[in-house]
Amino acid sequence: MDVPDLTAAGARVQLITDSGSADLYGDGTEAKDLTHAEWKKARAAWFTLNP
Repeated sequence: MDVPDLTAAGARVQLITDSGSADLYGDGTEAKDLTHAEWKKARAAWFTLNP
């Protein structure tokens, strides 16, 4: 695991999230309980920190 120096100007961090308990399709099923992996959702975004 690589941990950036968050005090350095211009440091970049990546935020990764999933939709775990979200009802993505309005059918009452939480995302983590969906039967097909391709129906599940995740998101990754890079951010540049400013001092």
